[in-house]
Amino acid sequence: MSTKLWNTRGLLFPCIMLLTLLGCGESGNSSQQFKVSGSVMFDGEPVPTGEIVITPDAAAGNTGVGSYAVIKNGKYETAPGQGISGGDYLLLLTGSEGNGAEATEPDQGKSLFSGYELKHTFPNQDSTLDIEVPAKQKSRKK
Repeated sequence: MSTKLWNTRGLLFPCIMLLTLLGCGESGNSSQQFKVSGSVMFDGEPVPTGEIVITPDAAAGNTGVGSYAVIKNGKYETAPGQGISGGDYLLLLTGSEGNGAEATEPDQGKSLFSGYELKHTFPNQDSTLDIEVPAKQKSRKK
């Protein structure tokens, strides 16, 4: 009998943890996600390919959801259902010359810049943010 009780407890704890995690989401408008789109320019030219990681600014009290966008031909847009919740965010951008292939290819060509950081406050609605990465942000050769 003690073996059956142990097996039941062995399954009970993971089930309780799963239910707890599923129930810990915020309520209200914070669950609504908004699309972010725009353009990315570097040294006056559209960025051929790259990525943007959009992270809630915890230091500013934002506990909303983050997102990710691919830059292609100087344009980006968060994927449907993977937007942000509005508020203060940190953006981390990388850009490359591209290699003539799709943006999902691992080799994106020569790096134009990496690690460019930007802070922005997004409204609680779909929004557009056009970004100009300064030429001084150019990747350094090693």
